[in-house]
Order: sequence, then structure tokens, then C-alpha cells
Amino acid sequence: MSARIKKNDMVMVLSGKERGKTGRVLDIDRERERAVVEKLMVLKRHFKRPQPGAPGGRHRGEERLHPPLEPGADRSQSKKAPASAPS
Repeated sequence: MSARIKKNDMVMVLSGKERGKTGRVLDIDRERERAVVEKLMVLKRHFKRPQPGAPGGRHRGEERLHPPLEPGADRSQSKKAPASAPS
């Protein structure tokens, strides 16, 4: 990933279907260079019952994004302010 993005950082998507949207990073896969961002690329998948009586149905979850992600302003606010120089 070009920028150092960490879990719980606020990021903005720079390109693709979700361009301009912001969200919190839930998970990062550094090998594949992908990130899961909260409430972006939400998919519904349908599962068949594996056995009679077992639960099946729909599962809703976020898909991984390939980053052109830009770190948001919340990351800079979480850092401590530099101490002022003594007078």
C-alpha cells in the first residue's frame, strides 16, 4: 500500500465505484494490498443449507477494496500535539 493505513483509520476512497466516500478501516490484507472499509462495497451472498435443519440464508458483509485510499483527518487528530518550545 502506498500510504501507511492502519486499522480504525478514517479513509476516503479516491477511485472506483465508491469514489469520494469515507469510512473506517476494519481489516487490512498487506499481501494482496486490500482493505475492508466499513459500510463500503457491501455485498449480499446467498447460502444453501449444508444439511437439513442447518441454517442457510443471506449474509451481508463488506468486500475488500484495492487501495487508492487516502488517510482522513481523524488520524492526525488522534496524535498528541507537539510540546511548545520553552521560552
